[in-house]
Amino acid sequence: DPSLSRLQIYRAPSGVALDRDVHSVGSPYGVTLSTTMTFIDGDATRSNLLPNSTFDDATGATLGTGWAVAGGVATHTAGSAGTLSQTVALTGGKTYRGALVVAGRTAGDLTPKLIGGTDQSATSISADGVAYFAIEAVAGNVEFGLTAGTDFDGNVDALVLFEVSANSIPQGTFDYYIEPQNSAGGAGPVAGPFETTVV
Repeated sequence: DPSLSRLQIYRAPSGVALDRDVHSVGSPYGVTLSTTMTFIDGDATRSNLLPNSTFDDATGATLGTGWAVAGGVATHTAGSAGTLSQTVALTGGKTYRGALVVAGRTAGDLTPKLIGGTDQSATSISADGVAYFAIEAVAGNVEFGLTAGTDFDGNVDALVLFEVSANSIPQGTFDYYIEPQNSAGGAGPVAGPFETTVV
């Protein structure tokens, strides 16, 4: 459409009806016809702090009681509680968000935590699937760990941990929409929703 001048992006919590006044992400973005543009919502400088997030081997991981690494996953066998941990540079007062995939669990809980000094724990995980967490660090925290309860039996993989910044957008599942506009702000049909999960 030769009248296309800009795009307005919207981000709404998943399942919530789009409200243009509430869910707009910044001002409209100018566009040029027949070109590709990249839009980043949030902080593009964040990176995974964990030295071993995919468990291709056990490098960088301390395997507590009941834990083993094989086949690209870390597995805890029921019978004894134990912690799988990795050394991470953490700053007291900062919040760290993350995610992991749990599979093969039939019982027990798994608790993400920041270890060292006074341990800080997130809500325990008690189901298969992708799990998300957020933990505020205190002085003395030097490791990220997953503590498996005595009866937890399951695999974990795809670990992510990053420090939240002022530009980080909220954690959760969101629907994105794209609205074409002309130079006067006249709007065309909205495209979406495009569901996205934010760690």
